[in-house]
Amino acid sequence: MLKISRVLIGMSACLLFSCSKSSVEYYQPQSGMAENFTNSCNGKGPEDHIRISLHQKVYIEASAYFSQIEQGKFSAQISYFVPQENTLKFVDKSIVLTAANDLKQTFVIDQVYRFMGTQHVEKQSIEGLLPGRTIPIKYFQEIRDVDVGYRISVKDQFSENSDTFTLQLPLVEINGQSVQPEPITFSLTELRKVLPGNCQLPQYQ
Repeated sequence: MLKISRVLIGMSACLLFSCSKSSVEYYQPQSGMAENFTNSCNGKGPEDHIRISLHQKVYIEASAYFSQIEQGKFSAQISYFVPQENTLKFVDKSIVLTAANDLKQTFVIDQVYRFMGTQHVEKQSIEGLLPGRTIPIKYFQEIRDVDVGYRISVKDQFSENSDTFTLQLPLVEINGQSVQPEPITFSLTELRKVLPGNCQLPQYQ
């Protein structure tokens, strides 16, 4: 009876809050002791992003995947967040993708997208010093300090997907000090959980 009651309670909750049971395959990143997180489905989506501390509170947030809809379609986004009174400089301007079947591809980056929070996106050259900035931005009823971000976007088309791949990010200088991020390994992983009914994951479904 207890088991039946739990099932009925779960069904009632899903009817009230619009749940949908889902099995989603996604690419889970890993790099040393870095932290994984999700930015989808109100915090209930797959942990397909990674946050890597670099130096002096400068950090990276990255995600990458092969599309589960269009075979071989690859996308990656790497954002560098730079607080006030800090600078970022790209010493190297290449990102290297390695995977199975002797796949190795180098992407040469010549531009970044500067943004604050979700607004003020603008394209600029990757050359020279990229200055830090921190401003207060209102999120709902809360004021948060937000650091300027510099985003790199990579897209390419390959013949097939790879279940596991590695990204080597560029060597950078932070406040004049050289920092080489550790490689990030992405592995195809299955997520089995009840997701909100309005949860949209077009890159995986």
